[in-house]
Amino acid sequence: MAMSAEDGISAEDTTPEAEYDAFISYSRRDMVFARALEKTLEAYRPPRDLPVPQRHLRVFRDETDFTGTDYADAIRRHLAASHKLIVLCSPAARASRYVDEEVRLFGEQRGASAVIPLLIAGLPNNEAGSDPEENIAHSGIREVTDEENRVYKNT
Repeated sequence: MAMSAEDGISAEDTTPEAEYDAFISYSRRDMVFARALEKTLEAYRPPRDLPVPQRHLRVFRDETDFTGTDYADAIRRHLAASHKLIVLCSPAARASRYVDEEVRLFGEQRGASAVIPLLIAGLPNNEAGSDPEENIAHSGIREVTDEENRVYKNT
């Protein structure tokens, strides 16, 4: 059942082609947190009086939902099938080329407003100073596109 923007849900959030409500992007070193987040989100059910679909969230995480033999094609397909991208931000994620690529690809498809950064370790780039081990900002998050395909570079 599609809801209108007047109901508090944008058309983007109710498109039928999206198989998942969210795609979790994370470093393998943050897997324990990613597993717990997936479990919590999938168990959540919205309050009955909230004007959203009354169902559990559908969450993609590679360890449980990945299908396909070609990694690049499969990731593109799963990202395209997701409404939102939740990026678990940490120094380990900053060092991961896979997280960086997932953020970049998703940003090109859905735009910056559909990316949800979640700081789980380290410091935001405006607080980390010059220590690269603490800074969690990486190029994928610094370069995501908005609805008009402009690239934002947050340096």
